[in-house]
Amino acid sequence: MLQDLRARAAAGDVEACLQLAKKLVRGRGEERNFEEAVEWFDRAAQAGSTDALYWLGKCYLKGLGCRRDPAGGSSCLENAA
Repeated sequence: MLQDLRARAAAGDVEACLQLAKKLVRGRGEERNFEEAVEWFDRAAQAGSTDALYWLGKCYLKGLGCRRDPAGGSSCLENAA
């Protein structure tokens, strides 16, 4: 199932990007990989997913998979709201 999710995400399926990123953050289906999760959250957020933008903001605030950026994280959360 994870392979199918990866294939759909790579093909541009925004919901698949979001689901894959959440699985990578939570460690469901494979080991946690915050760096890759941030990439998928970013891709989905750029495609218009407010849920992905919210998660991306949380990653920036905590420095999970990216450099800690409180201002960027707050901006993501505000835009998602």
